[in-house]
Order: sequence, then C-alpha cells, then structure tokens
Amino acid sequence: MGRQATQGQVLSKLAIVENGEIFGSQVEWRLLSEMNGQTTRQQPDRFLQACYKQKRLATMNQTELHPTLAKDGIMVGSLSACMVLLMNDRHYPWLVLVPDRPGLRDFDDLTETDVPLVFADIKRTSQLLRTMFRPTKINVAALGNVVAQLHIHIIARFESDKAWPKPVWGIHPPQPYPDEILGNLLPRIRKAFDMPDKP
Repeated sequence: MGRQATQGQVLSKLAIVENGEIFGSQVEWRLLSEMNGQTTRQQPDRFLQACYKQKRLATMNQTELHPTLAKDGIMVGSLSACMVLLMNDRHYPWLVLVPDRPGLRDFDDLTETDVPLVFADIKRTSQLLRTMFRPTKINVAALGNVVAQLHIHIIARFESDKAWPKPVWGIHPPQPYPDEILGNLLPRIRKAFDMPDKP
C-alpha cells in the first residue's frame, strides 16, 4: 500500500477484527494512512465501522425480522452490524437496532468480532438521538421476553413525556406517525446516519 490507503486495500490485509481493534499482516495505523483528509489513527472507530460495512455489503439485511418487529417498526437502514428500525410511535423518538445475524437471542450469542460493532452502533444511535432531539435521558434496553430475536431499544426520553419517569412499555397504546411527519423524519434520520435515502 502506498501512502494513501483505500478501504479495499486495507481489507485485503486484514486478518481479524476483534475487541474493537484491527489486526493484520504487517498492518499498522500509519499504513492505514489518511482517509477523507484525516488520519485513521484519530478515528479508529469510524474506520473499523467503514471497513466492516464494506466487507458485509453483499450480505446485509439477510436476517429475517421477527413479525412483531416488522409490524411495529419502519426500516431506516443499516449500520455496521445492525439494521435500524424507527418504532412507529410518535410519543417518543425511538429507534430499534437488530443485529443482522440469524439466530441471535441474547448478547452472549454475538461473536467476539460482532460485540464491538454492535456496541459501536448503540453508541452512534444514542448520540444521534441526543443530537437531534436534545432529550433529558437516553434509555437503552434489550429485553426479549416477548420478541426473542435480539434487538436493542434506544429511546429519547423527556421529563414532559407521558411515561416519565417510568419505562415506556404498557403506559399507553402506540400512536403511529402521520404520513407527513414520517415523510420528513425518516430522511432526517437517514441523513444524520449518512445512509442512503432508501433502505
């Protein structure tokens, strides 16, 4: 590789992605060079996500959603390891991450490779909700007692919301988004995630 390293060149050298670090045959951060005008040494999390996302493009969204998730959520797009759904309940800004791997029920079902990627997706989604909506608190929860497929709720909470300070479940029926609000909100979320306009 020359001084400028493309993601494809780096991927050809990668041996393993584990515990949030990149290891490869004679690959050092200095050889990862500059991408988008910034050194990867300064942004390893984003570089890791970009490499992994490129590696999985051909197989993304191959995991079948549980019928309840498909019914209650609206597909936003995909991150490094997770599909992103918008919960169709306008009471709360509420996103759901579903790791795009078959047969997962609990966090300990994730591989060592996937654990840092899923948690990076959780962090990125939490930061997006905080930036977009300025909530009092971000709730992150993975229950799965009713819907066994591993999924993570990330909910922006406000002292003024109808369930505060209790959890959101069982307080009131969901109120679906009107088409005009949804037509504005989905593009905003996708743009904030740097996702395509269509999932």
